[in-house]
Amino acid sequence: TVVTAGSDSDTFLGPVAATPSQAFRFDSVGSLYTGFAPSLTQSSSGNSNFSLGVRPDGRLLYGITTDDKVGILQQTMPDGTPDLNFGTNGKIEFAISASGYPRQVDLVLLGDGSVVFSVLTNQNLRLYKIDSHGLPVASFGTVGQFTYAFADPFAIGKLFSLLSLSDGSLLTGIRDGPSSSSNGSLLVIRVSNNGMLLGANNLLADRRQLDWRLTALPDASVVIARSRSFGPINSAAL
Repeated sequence: TVVTAGSDSDTFLGPVAATPSQAFRFDSVGSLYTGFAPSLTQSSSGNSNFSLGVRPDGRLLYGITTDDKVGILQQTMPDGTPDLNFGTNGKIEFAISASGYPRQVDLVLLGDGSVVFSVLTNQNLRLYKIDSHGLPVASFGTVGQFTYAFADPFAIGKLFSLLSLSDGSLLTGIRDGPSSSSNGSLLVIRVSNNGMLLGANNLLADRRQLDWRLTALPDASVVIARSRSFGPINSAAL
């Protein structure tokens, strides 16, 4: 088991705990592995969100965005040292538009050893498909990258998830509607295994405040758990 932590921020005070990201590893009975201290890149002060994955052989994948508006995906060996066979010294970088504001990241590991790393900004969603050595999978999208631009950049909120479905496609769920607003919906974008857009639909549009989570089933269908609140009225549904 691996647990990581990064910087934190406060709405009024800004960054309040800009500590280096750390990783901790425990065995099956909860004992801490001493000496496991991988060198992880600091997450951006305005977005402490990170993504985490562990390969079957114990190698760790860690994805974040930085204050320099760069998405970074790192891979370490099981003991926490950089995987020198991945990218450059265990790290690959993805430039984000200078006018883009990073909001969320996520990643999914695929059965062939490749990984899809997603970066959500206020302007677009980007999916990067990388092989087990940290090289772009050229057959995915445009030289390894899929991009979906938002019609209204300021309407994209922070709730976000990325799923890999059993038919090989990818599905993302994004809050469409500012997190400060009581109006919102779930923007679902489905992408084929070769990085082509299959569809984008707004679901669950409501005047109430919406929260939701997605999970994939073996037949490539998806279950959505939704909660909503509007004044004294609260409800939840699948």
